[in-house]
Amino acid sequence: MSKKEEIKIGITSTIPKQGSHIAGEHARLIDFSDHHRSSSTKFIILITIFGSIGGALFGYDTGVISGAMILIASQKSVCEKYGGFGLSHIQQEVVVDATVGGAIIGSIFSGWFCDRYGRRPVIMFGSFLFTIGSFILGISNGINMLIIGRLIVGLAIGFSSHATPLYIAEVSPSHIRGKLVSSFNAFIVAGQVFAALIDGGFFYVKEGWRYMLGFAAILSITQYYGFLYLPESPRWMLKVNREQDATKILQKIRGTDNVQVELNEMQESLIQNQSAMSISQIFHSPETIKALRIGCGLMMLQQSVGINTVMYYSATILELAGFGHPSGEICCCEKDSIPIWLAAVTAFSQFIGCISGMFLSDKYGRRPLICGSLFGVIVFLILLGASFKLPQSSLRNTLSLLSLIGYLLCFGFGMSPVPWVMNSEIYPLRARSACASIAVGTNWLSNFIISGTFLSVADSIGISETFWIFASIGIVGWLWIYFKMPETFGKSLEEIELLFDSEKKSTSRAL
Repeated sequence: MSKKEEIKIGITSTIPKQGSHIAGEHARLIDFSDHHRSSSTKFIILITIFGSIGGALFGYDTGVISGAMILIASQKSVCEKYGGFGLSHIQQEVVVDATVGGAIIGSIFSGWFCDRYGRRPVIMFGSFLFTIGSFILGISNGINMLIIGRLIVGLAIGFSSHATPLYIAEVSPSHIRGKLVSSFNAFIVAGQVFAALIDGGFFYVKEGWRYMLGFAAILSITQYYGFLYLPESPRWMLKVNREQDATKILQKIRGTDNVQVELNEMQESLIQNQSAMSISQIFHSPETIKALRIGCGLMMLQQSVGINTVMYYSATILELAGFGHPSGEICCCEKDSIPIWLAAVTAFSQFIGCISGMFLSDKYGRRPLICGSLFGVIVFLILLGASFKLPQSSLRNTLSLLSLIGYLLCFGFGMSPVPWVMNSEIYPLRARSACASIAVGTNWLSNFIISGTFLSVADSIGISETFWIFASIGIVGWLWIYFKMPETFGKSLEEIELLFDSEKKSTSRAL
């Protein structure tokens, strides 16, 4: 085992030797000698904000492509001002799915990187990749550069979508953990709303899609800079035998010197989980498999009810519903911006739902929230499909818009945050990174399949039937959640392990 350098707590410090390949050898950490109690809340907020910028980047990429794709796909012969490449539906799917494919690859490797180098360096590496990818997208001269840039951005999202919720969960007190991890999802949706506004603003600029796609670099640079001043997860510190550093960090986060009880719980968990489980061990561990089935199932269901299809193609869906230019082609007229601005309205409805979910998850629990959310999603998917069966009219426009708003509002308060919260909570420590990585990979693989085939399937069987398929999947998913998903609200991470370990559960009951 290689010798690890100790962190010097202060303005300047040296991070673990393993992490030097990703984040550099020097990092500036907050001074832990400050007054604990007065700064505890601010410190938690700081960690959550900078951590959740990863969610904002995730959301920005999801939302920005909706409006940008209308411009990129346009023919130069129709409107040269927008600098489009005349993409077919299949080419549009490839550009969208390049990011999803990159995210799958990133999420697969992120678990190993998080265990090897820590949570913090992986988040910073994701920020670096996002900056590079955004720059390439901004200067793209054709579909090939678009695909390369989107692939790099996808790798960044794959790393951060795994590492960030894990980081936030491991520094959060149990009584507000759901709220803080949900903030990651709130930032995803905030990023989508912000992206829709950026799309609308740059619609009127020559080749505005370049600014839409390149703007994300500002967020990624901000996150990278912010994490220079933030500490590593105390749980990871204990895992690599850096108890003194873990104690100091935990004292700062909790606002008290009396953190021994929590440290003891972490140590007991580490003793029971002395080494990280291999993939083979995970699939031969009944209790871990039980948790993994729940985690992966929730991630698969989240995508299979069509959320990112709606977000990637929201402006296109509204255009198909009858908003915007009657011919469906871009021309230099203000009316063509209507679907893009309406996409901002629909994205904002999900943001409202997600903000509600942040407060409800730690009040009513995970199960009631996700069951109520999914029920609403099913109802509005049925209505959305029905709207496209109506003849072109104001009724069709109104029903499709209201159905989209209702769908995203309901999705936001339960189906958006709960799968991420559950996957940050339910795995034993020695398998947490690997299992969370598998679950995030499942999310992205499902996203890849659904988003990469939406336009083709809609062309083949009809857009109404496509939305009704999503609704049917939602019905099956609701029944599965009702009968199989346990409640984790109010339990420590160590207590949650008992929910899936029948032997430990029996011993605990006997005591």
